[in-house]
Amino acid sequence: MNRREFLKIPIAAALLGLVPIGEAKQIKLQPAEVKTGRGGRKFALLWSATKCIFCGACVAACNAVNYNRDKTPNLTWGWPQANTRLVEVKHGEAPRYIFTQCQHCEEPPCVYNCPTGASYIDKELGGFVLVNYNLCVGCKYCISSCPYGARWVNGEGTPSKCTWCVQRVKEGKLPACVAYCPVGARDFGDINDPDSSIAKRLREAKAVYVLMPEKNTKPRFYIVEE
Repeated sequence: MNRREFLKIPIAAALLGLVPIGEAKQIKLQPAEVKTGRGGRKFALLWSATKCIFCGACVAACNAVNYNRDKTPNLTWGWPQANTRLVEVKHGEAPRYIFTQCQHCEEPPCVYNCPTGASYIDKELGGFVLVNYNLCVGCKYCISSCPYGARWVNGEGTPSKCTWCVQRVKEGKLPACVAYCPVGARDFGDINDPDSSIAKRLREAKAVYVLMPEKNTKPRFYIVEE
């Protein structure tokens, strides 16, 4: 799907005004130290609270690329079929709205609590947390063990989640939410590569946050102020 085709999709801004915002008020934005190293690739995703205009293009792009523009609602979240959603979190004295999705944790409880090994870390891909649906029995332990509420039940009764559009990344493309953001509020790449765009933005950001670091999951979804 090219940009011209994408622009034919009704932007999800209208949807955002019709669906409930996820309640995650117990979650706080907390300053994070970005740990990089030399041990191979370490992919991460960045969302800029400064640049995002909440147009919903990321939601529409995810729905189009991963769910074939299916308009059936995601009943788990009360949201369109997409892997990124809007939630309200604590930040200082006032609440703040952020887009969030699977954190692709380095220590993912969804993987450790999966009884069949269906949820796994693909280390060859730089740490993607994925699901092998040939092994998934739909027990939903992964959903209940995720502190971020990042998984939802699809129409087949099995868990869906953000995969960082692994099918696109393997082709050398960016995840759909990153590629089709009209204002560059998102970035994705190898933070162990100091020359990557995401590594540079993390270094230059005024503030970098993660969600719930006290869970020791080592999330790789970074929220920045630029």
